[in-house]
Formats: sequence, C-alpha cells, structure tokens
Amino acid sequence: MKTTLHLPQPLPPLVMAEGVVYKQAPGWYGADNMPLRLNIIRRKDDIPRPTILWITGGGWQNVSKNAHVPAMVYLAEAGFTLVTAEYRTTAECPHPGQLYDIKAAVRYLRANASRWNIDPDHIGIMGESAGGHLSAMMGVTSGDPQFDEGDNLNYSSAVQAVCPWYPPTDFTAPEFLATDAFSLLVMLIGGDPRTHIEEAKAASPAYQVKPDNPPFLIIHGTGDTLVPFSQSEILYEKLVSAGVPADLLAIEGAGHGDDRLFCSPEVKDAILAFFRRHLM
Repeated sequence: MKTTLHLPQPLPPLVMAEGVVYKQAPGWYGADNMPLRLNIIRRKDDIPRPTILWITGGGWQNVSKNAHVPAMVYLAEAGFTLVTAEYRTTAECPHPGQLYDIKAAVRYLRANASRWNIDPDHIGIMGESAGGHLSAMMGVTSGDPQFDEGDNLNYSSAVQAVCPWYPPTDFTAPEFLATDAFSLLVMLIGGDPRTHIEEAKAASPAYQVKPDNPPFLIIHGTGDTLVPFSQSEILYEKLVSAGVPADLLAIEGAGHGDDRLFCSPEVKDAILAFFRRHLM
C-alpha cells in the first residue's frame, strides 16, 4: 500500500548540548577547579527564544543536571529553550555558594545568548525542593548584585519569572525545623538555625522579598511532610503583601517530590500559561 502524507511545515528538531561548562568553581579546599555544567535543549535554528532554567533538588547535597530532563522537555516543545544546571552542594560550600553558582549560570546564558538560542531579556527559572529554594532566592534577589561574583559580571543575573516547587522558604519556622530537613539546614547555613538566626534569615527567601521582585507561581503539595505546605504559604503572603504578582497552586494530597502529580497535564498547563504570560 502506498501512502502519501501532506504535512505542515515542521518546526526544527530539538537538539541538546550536554555538559556545557558555565563556571569553574573552587574545588578540593580551593586547590583545584570544579567545572559546573549545563544541559541546553533548543530548536536547531538561530531564533532566540525565551528560556527556562530548571534547578534540581536533593537537599543541597545531591545534584544532577540530568534529573527530570525527560519530564521537562515539554517546555522546549512549547517554544522555550530549556536549560538544566548543576551547582555546588553543601559538601563543597554553605549558602550562599549555591546562589553564586546559579547566578553565574544566568550570566553565562546571557553572555552566550546568540550561541544557544536564548532571548536574554526573557529568562525564567523553575526548580524543585532545594532547587525550589534556589529558584525562589533567585527571584527575591533578582537585580541585586551582592551575590554576583566570577565571570560575565557585565551581564545581569536577573530573572523575569519564577516557579518554585515545594520550596523551603523560612528557615526560622518551628514547623519546618521539626521535620527531617533540619540536618540539611544545618549543613546549608553552617550551624543550627535556632541559634544562627541571622544566617537562617539570610538564606530564607521569605525574608528577602522586595516590591520589584519578578512574578511568582509557587506549586506545593498539601501532603508534603518534609517541606510543609505552610512554607509556600509564608512566601506567597510575603510576596502579595509587597505587591509582587504571585500565585500559589496547591496540589491536594501531593507529597514531597510526587512526580506523578507535579508532572500531570494540569500542572504542566498551569506552568506553560505562567511562563507564556511573563516570558513570551
């Protein structure tokens, strides 16, 4: 049987650049270099596109730029350039080292925008758990140069839209300190958050909110026992009080890292609507 297909003009195929080094960080007690890498998934053409940077979680202790990549490809299919990034863990440095790294990643993307199909004026960020915390910190410190160090300092690390998933946001909240995440916080801030209160506040997105912060879409499961849903409520209320455009999407019954629900069609639709509204 002979069949002829009359197809519309297809989009260019997606391609991935894997392991792109965006920063040389200090390694092995400062005596060595630690290359930090990106994955970049883009259309195979030269059209600059709005970009979404995905930050994986792992308690600030386990990091993979490859985590969740298959589940995130829908963003590239929808017209965004998708970037995933690794960063230093708390074994290498405490806060704000991780924030320095992600800001360096955004500056790298702007400095190399023409190479990687990136619209430098429209960069959003999204992450889960510890990556949600870093995404939120990127949002609340957007445009603040105090966490910029290293290369490409003539480029901005600001982001234009932020979508954190189940983010830790207030490291002084008693209900959070009572969870199994407590030891992770000690590693992140370099001490007990109950006695290192200023360090805990400095690492908490809820304490850094400013009226000029970019729009937020916060997504959190109501059944989360590691990072309580109240952590997102705290950040949401601070953002709204400051006049920052913000939405909180509660997923009924979802636990921490429940990919079945967080990668559901309904959640993907909400994420796409948010980024299209603020990046396209």
